[in-house]
This record gives sequence, structure tokens and C-alpha cells, in this order.
Amino acid sequence: MNPDEARLRLGVLGLVVVSLFAALLSRLWYLQVIDSPNLQHLAVLNQVRDVQ
Repeated sequence: MNPDEARLRLGVLGLVVVSLFAALLSRLWYLQVIDSPNLQHLAVLNQVRDVQ
């Protein structure tokens, strides 16, 4: 394997890792910022129960 081929593979691997982290961070941001009112409502419904 020549140095140019190794550099290319390392660059592709770095791009894949960065893409995966970007996807993870964007999903976390969506859950924390965009969908938080809905999730808070579901959490309240899950923990408050009427006992008769």
C-alpha cells in the first residue's frame, strides 16, 4: 500500500466518523430542543396516575 492510498483510506474513515458524530449530535439536538415539549408531556402522563 503506498502512502497516497493510505492517506485516502484514512480520509474516508475520518469522513465516516465525522458524519456519524454529526448524525448523533443532530438527533440529540432534535430530542432536546425540538421535541422536548412533547416528551415532557409524555413523561408527565407516564408518572401521574389516578388511584380510585
